[in-house]
Amino acid sequence: MTLLEDLTPANKARLSTWIVSRRRLGEEVPLVTTTVVDDAKIARGMRISERKDQFLRVLALNDPTLTFRFGLDGTPPATVAQPFVGKLLSWTECTNEGDLLKLAKMMVEEGLLETVQPGKFERVHLTSKGFERLEALEAANRDSQQGFIAMWFDDGMAHAAAAIADAIEDAGYTPMIINNKEHTGDITDAIIAEIRRSRFVVADFTCGVADADGRKEGVPRGGVYFEAGFAKGLGVEVIWACRKDCIPYLHFDTRQNAHIVWDSPVDLREKLTRRIGAVVGYGATARAKPPRENA
Repeated sequence: MTLLEDLTPANKARLSTWIVSRRRLGEEVPLVTTTVVDDAKIARGMRISERKDQFLRVLALNDPTLTFRFGLDGTPPATVAQPFVGKLLSWTECTNEGDLLKLAKMMVEEGLLETVQPGKFERVHLTSKGFERLEALEAANRDSQQGFIAMWFDDGMAHAAAAIADAIEDAGYTPMIINNKEHTGDITDAIIAEIRRSRFVVADFTCGVADADGRKEGVPRGGVYFEAGFAKGLGVEVIWACRKDCIPYLHFDTRQNAHIVWDSPVDLREKLTRRIGAVVGYGATARAKPPRENA
């Protein structure tokens, strides 16, 4: 039996989401393991609002004119439309073209898309409302130069904390470690305020390990999960990381995210610098850039 043989269409759609996210982070051929497949079976499906946002991103990324030949209204789709339809299916977790058409109709009704011919979906394009939504998706703290660090502040993690801060500076941004910030009042208020003004959050899920009846159990850092979730809710980019030996203790709700898996502070610094550059882009003061940018 192959890895994918017993997956339902919904499972396969969620697996496609995982592959898409990995490719966007620079992995040309993501490795699909039994763990990845098992996670796809239990992962939360993409919400309708998330599907709409992904639909808009595909249009913006793949067609400079932002007019898309859809070809799903019962007429044979034009050849040029085939790759776009496939990409839309992959990015939106729609399991078939009928679901994709329903999503497009919903977006037309909400004013995000407009058909060239009323009632037909051979061609659709973004409306001004659709453009505004795209801008909002990309606008979260774009002018901020701050990268917030969410992690376990244990003495044994001091070298890792320094590596994360160095990586953020290498990529051209200013690291914010809440332990280093003077504040009065509730620490949670200070954390929320700093996340709100950050361009991105680096969330490292390395945790403690305890013995429980002769077996090892992870001791998750609840604060890191809270901070990463809060950032996601604001639309602030989250960069996920975890030390290799703690990967088995990740919560299944977040395990499908593309974590930087590291085994030393040096490894963490190098991988994180590249990930920040790939996801957020290098800042003006970046000390490390891809070879093509140094040429």
